[in-house]
Amino acid sequence: KNMALTNLSRSGKLTLLVQLMVPVATQSSKINELLEAITSYVSDGSGDWSACDNQFGEAALDKGHLLLNIWPTSVYAAHEIMAIYAAKSRLLLFCHAYMQAANIEYIMPVLPMRDSPGPRAGLAGVVEQALSAAAVGKLTAAKGQGDGGGGGLPFGLTAKQA
Repeated sequence: KNMALTNLSRSGKLTLLVQLMVPVATQSSKINELLEAITSYVSDGSGDWSACDNQFGEAALDKGHLLLNIWPTSVYAAHEIMAIYAAKSRLLLFCHAYMQAANIEYIMPVLPMRDSPGPRAGLAGVVEQALSAAAVGKLTAAKGQGDGGGGGLPFGLTAKQA
């Protein structure tokens, strides 16, 4: 059988993919500052990485973010897996702390509204319509009961409280 064996101790330095979601609402100037901060952290501050390439891989506008692909090259040998993943963890924590300090906040995108289904057919539809009509009747009957009646609002609320 053709099985390959890779000797990690003789392999070159390892380049990882670290992905970061950047909110779509972020100003371009703040995105540029984030990219510069990551590059500066990798080249000057961490000691864990020798080089870094940053590229936006996807614009998931429906999900509310741009996907930033960070490709740092480790200073550790490829077989030093725990040191490499500890460095990756420190890089992610740096990115998180920087985004918090720069007020880059993730905002959930607005979800599309779903239309409610049409009225049911058969006996279930008749019962549902009768219950709905009874509920509307109770609310409209409460309209003329003075201040304590709530003026047609549920739970006895008045127009001033609503």
